[in-house]
Amino acid sequence: MVTLAWAGSPRHGRGDVSAFIPYSSRTYPHAMHGAYGFPAGRFPYFQEAQRSVHRDGHVEVAKVYYSVPPEYLGRRVWVRWDGRMVRIFNRRLVQIAVHAQRGPGQFSTQDQLWSPRRSRR
Repeated sequence: MVTLAWAGSPRHGRGDVSAFIPYSSRTYPHAMHGAYGFPAGRFPYFQEAQRSVHRDGHVEVAKVYYSVPPEYLGRRVWVRWDGRMVRIFNRRLVQIAVHAQRGPGQFSTQDQLWSPRRSRR
């Protein structure tokens, strides 16, 4: 696409309008999308908070319960959620569990986080 602009228009800071200068939006991408253009992808928007792991091995986020590995029972973990995924991190911010976000009142339990020998109630 070729866009035409007057040389000397207020955009160029000069008063004379003696020449007509064509320029391509491929050469000048800011010509179509402002000075910086649009970002390539969606900016990641999430919420983050510390949560305590309950005795049943779950943390509560927005009235939903997500399972955590048993070695974190009674400890505090960081939880980050964005409307689609819930990610759980330890104190060193190493990811320890990932869940798809669910509706209020539901439990999301990943059985592979728990040993098959241990019974839970």
